[in-house]
Amino acid sequence: MMRKMLSGLLTVVILGTLLAGCSQPTPEIITKIETVVVEKEKVVEKQVVSTVVVEKPVQQTVVVEKEKIVEKLVTPTPEPPKLSGEQVLRLTGSCTGCSLDPGLQSHLLWQDYALYEGLTRLDENAQAVPGLAESWEVSADGLVYTFHIRPNAKFSNGDPVTAQDFVWTWTRNLDPNRPGNSYDFVLTPIKGATAWMTGAGKAEDLGVKALDDHTLQVTLEAPFAPFPNLMAMPMSAPLHRKTLEAHPDDWTTPQYWVSAGPWILEDFVEKSHLYLKPNPHYYAPDRPYLKKVEFLMGGASLLAYENDEIDIGDPGGEIDRVRRDPVLSKQLVEKVRSSEVFWYINHWAPGMEDVRVRRAFALAIDRYTLCKTVANDLCVPNGGYLPTTMPMRADELDYGYDPALAKQLMAEAGYPDGKGFPTVTLLTRGEGWPEFLKDQWETNLGVSVLIERVEAGVFVQRRWSFDNPVQFIAQSWSSSYNDPAQWLADGIFSFNPSYRTIPVYSMTLEKRKQFADMQAAVDAEKDAAKKTQMVLDLNNWIRENTVDWAKEYDRVVEQSRVTADPTKRAELIHEAQKILIDNVFAIPLASPKAAILVKPWVKGLIFNGLQPNIPMYYDTAYIQK
Repeated sequence: MMRKMLSGLLTVVILGTLLAGCSQPTPEIITKIETVVVEKEKVVEKQVVSTVVVEKPVQQTVVVEKEKIVEKLVTPTPEPPKLSGEQVLRLTGSCTGCSLDPGLQSHLLWQDYALYEGLTRLDENAQAVPGLAESWEVSADGLVYTFHIRPNAKFSNGDPVTAQDFVWTWTRNLDPNRPGNSYDFVLTPIKGATAWMTGAGKAEDLGVKALDDHTLQVTLEAPFAPFPNLMAMPMSAPLHRKTLEAHPDDWTTPQYWVSAGPWILEDFVEKSHLYLKPNPHYYAPDRPYLKKVEFLMGGASLLAYENDEIDIGDPGGEIDRVRRDPVLSKQLVEKVRSSEVFWYINHWAPGMEDVRVRRAFALAIDRYTLCKTVANDLCVPNGGYLPTTMPMRADELDYGYDPALAKQLMAEAGYPDGKGFPTVTLLTRGEGWPEFLKDQWETNLGVSVLIERVEAGVFVQRRWSFDNPVQFIAQSWSSSYNDPAQWLADGIFSFNPSYRTIPVYSMTLEKRKQFADMQAAVDAEKDAAKKTQMVLDLNNWIRENTVDWAKEYDRVVEQSRVTADPTKRAELIHEAQKILIDNVFAIPLASPKAAILVKPWVKGLIFNGLQPNIPMYYDTAYIQK
């Protein structure tokens, strides 16, 4: 049974025939509902009741009209705004050494969502709404999605966007002969995607079919509730096959640019500028409202914003001055990002094997003072394992601040007032407020703390070194889509082969050394088929040889990933967070804030609900001076 995600026109429904029993001849009551759409969000029901009396052929008709709301997953189309002034938006950008090919990207940039549109778009809360697909349905078991592509969806050269364009693009982006990118996870929930991407499967086994020009059927390996959110990411956007095949090396240049997003590339000079102009064939006839978007590369200064050279700016290190300024402070937007700063714990490092010790370190941090004073109010305290803005975050599962209990736990573990505890080493590239932690832990726990601040290359080697191992490793991470799965099932707190953080940090020292040897052998293998099998074998070994609580965590998270029922899934995600809290996997600190300046004449911007300093799409933006 299919669950409709978007109501369409309702057809005539026959409710039935009612029979009334009495001593007189039985009248036949026929009730018929006719439904017609009269507004975008409302329908009128016309109820026609025809009564026929058998003995006396008299017919009476009564018509009752009433309005009712029909639930629709649509983005309401507002009246076109009143535009005034030059319709050009200017802001800073960054694209040095970047790729405009969504199948090769290592990180998303401000212009990417403007140039490429997928089956869905994201609203202000980073939830999926219709994009190139006007509606979609998902099967009751959560495995099959059917997307209905807009009949008027077109590429910028006027060619129609069809279901086959998605089939071709996704097959191309996952091709094992192409370089991988950081956003493979967008498509890997699809059945056969991982096998095709790693060379272990065939392209024809990819679970995506064009049922007709405007109907795309996608079959997943397992239910995955946030899949529609992934369909908003540029990695999933359709590419124009004829253009890529005709110009394989320069299709991302303005001369040959063809895309289906609201904007097309007008001009691009690396380290100088990137200009966008409207897609003349975009499915929304009145949008974009702007005539041009100009990204100035290299980063403009706050002075450029104050001189009206750009319309959107970054306060940078002058946030205090901006907050105090009577004009700029009214143009400042500050929101919490879907991200987190935390410290991994090497559980096998000296002193950290005991969960009481790990909990003591987690409890001995005044996160409120950290954010309010040290971080200049550019973060919010977060002692849990999901960003504070994330759906299904268990707010009660938070370490909080309890220095008295922290001291008690250290004493119970055999280290009263920190006596006898090994020197604590904090490894950082600069993030994580290490000086604040050093002060907190030396004051509240009585331990000695050493800070190792190193460059990125050294950091990667040092964090898992068995010689003089470090106890704490600084890390920050941000969401790419608005669901706990990216953190718990696929990302920074997971068994996912791209991260493997749970087993790597929580294994015993003996098992950790065995893992390191096996990983080195995988890295050295040149044969692709053998390497693929070695990775599978290593993943199985990890799951068998990790600590018991991590095995349970892996089981719960995997179950949450494939559970279609939203209530059961929320319960599992809560359980997963509790396992991390109870076993003190890491030291969560804070969720950073984003700060951005926007000129008062800029209207209609939609900001990314994940990184709220990043405008998205720009097609709803306009200038009103």
